Amino acid sequence: SERVGDAPRRQRNLDPALHPFGEAVEYTRAVRAAKMEKMFAHPFVAALDGHRDGVYCLCRHPVNVDRVASGDFEGDVRVWSLSRQRAAVVLRRAHRGAVRGVAFLHDDPRLLLTTGDDKCIQLYNVDDETHVYREAHSAHVLLPTDEDDGAATTATGGSSGGGGGGSSS
Repeated sequence: SERVGDAPRRQRNLDPALHPFGEAVEYTRAVRAAKMEKMFAHPFVAALDGHRDGVYCLCRHPVNVDRVASGDFEGDVRVWSLSRQRAAVVLRRAHRGAVRGVAFLHDDPRLLLTTGDDKCIQLYNVDDETHVYREAHSAHVLLPTDEDDGAATTATGGSSGGGGGGSSS
């Protein structure tokens, strides 16, 4: 029972004599499907669970490929051990509000620079989990960037006319 607007039915003859390559086509489809299933079966390496809110920023350690730092919208910063798949360092409430940038200093990779919505730049020693430095600004702080030449650069700005740029290469 066909209705108006339906696609016309195609008549197919499934006689193998009329389709000599039918088996080869079906074999190719089966192999391709098996490869795709295998390829998409385990694309996920690991979940780094621990942040309670969304992660906003990530950075890699300049020397240790096992280390990655992340900052979330609640102000927490974590330094992860990828081989152990867990947080090696947890800095709770590193900022009031979202953490907008994290970067390891290239001249001293023990130090982690963070910026956030609280308009502060924070510096932490991740080896002993100590707070090293804090600088507050009257306007938003721009994010630390990890340049290709190996220098972490930060820029700050303030609404009172102050402001400037810095480089920690």
